[in-house]
Amino acid sequence: MISFQKRFLFVHIHKTAGNSIQSILRRYSEDEIVSARAHQDGIERFGVRNPNYEIKKHSTLADYRAALGEAQFRSLYKFTCVRNPWDRMISLYFSPSRERAQWDRKLFKKLLSNTLSVADHLRLEKDDADPFSNVDRVMRFEALATDFRSVCAELGIPWAPLPNYNRSSREHYSKYYDDELRELVRRRFASEIERFGYTFD
Repeated sequence: MISFQKRFLFVHIHKTAGNSIQSILRRYSEDEIVSARAHQDGIERFGVRNPNYEIKKHSTLADYRAALGEAQFRSLYKFTCVRNPWDRMISLYFSPSRERAQWDRKLFKKLLSNTLSVADHLRLEKDDADPFSNVDRVMRFEALATDFRSVCAELGIPWAPLPNYNRSSREHYSKYYDDELRELVRRRFASEIERFGYTFD
């Protein structure tokens, strides 16, 4: 999501409270909220399109740079949100858009192999040594109330409490893992686990 009015660019990584964040930011953005799919209600679940640029709801930072051009891209305050990847992957598996009520280990492994890491979302060059430094701020899902308040202050917009969208009644994420799955997540998302100190609890 981009705003030229408030000069920001928000990179929405799957299952990091992005819909809640965008529901507050949308009033400052030129992006359009769309409900193009059956599971989208336009409130808790929606798509994002920009009338002038080829970007989507979950566009990577490199996608934004390609669409905006270097000068425009560099002028924006860029931020994102991260989440414990063991927790995030279970949340993604049971996402309403995937319409899954039952646990299927094979489907989870397939999803895992097709999901971008945070580093993938933020990488601007193939050999980026530190893709996390390509944004000005990384909020943490686990401390989002505090972190989002700080971002609002930096952007000069009034803080508003984030709605709790797409809540789930599933069990704690640890209940779905065995040793192999736990290790697969650790390897795939090693850079963010190391950077943000995430552990399997």
